[in-house]
Amino acid sequence: MTTPDPTDADFVRELGELLVDLGVRPTVTSRRMAPSTLHDMSYHVAMVACAIREHGHGDPVRILAPWLKLLQFVAARPALVSKLKTYAAARRGYDQANWSLMPRGYLGDETHDGVVDLLVASSILSRDGDQLVSGERFDYLAKLSSKIVQLGLFARERAILAELRELRPSRPMLGGR
Repeated sequence: MTTPDPTDADFVRELGELLVDLGVRPTVTSRRMAPSTLHDMSYHVAMVACAIREHGHGDPVRILAPWLKLLQFVAARPALVSKLKTYAAARRGYDQANWSLMPRGYLGDETHDGVVDLLVASSILSRDGDQLVSGERFDYLAKLSSKIVQLGLFARERAILAELRELRPSRPMLGGR
């Protein structure tokens, strides 16, 4: 048996028919599949806003840039939460055996880097060494995160960000010195 090709129009039509049988009314367009949220700038801006709301501190608001990057990466990938927690706990005991649990894929997340660069260029955030600091237009992110909470959007991701508050990031933990 061969695996169906999800770009095949017949496969998409058959999937639509199955969903209708379940009482769902899908709109299927075989010409274009929906893009992944993992590469969507708006999604990343929302995750940055939520992560800073949950983990930012001080006045002006500050957050360690690699920690923000890791937070939004893990929030979008729930399967990584337990691995990150195990790694963070093991690092206190210098347990090198758990190094493989660190979700290092976040280092190559170029979409996040581009979003942060845009937020810095827009004076929403600014850089201070390895910290991101609220800029003169930071209110945009604060209002966005408040609206997200008010509307109940991204509940899963926000729950993960809240759960990760128990972790205390350090530069060595994030691959720095």
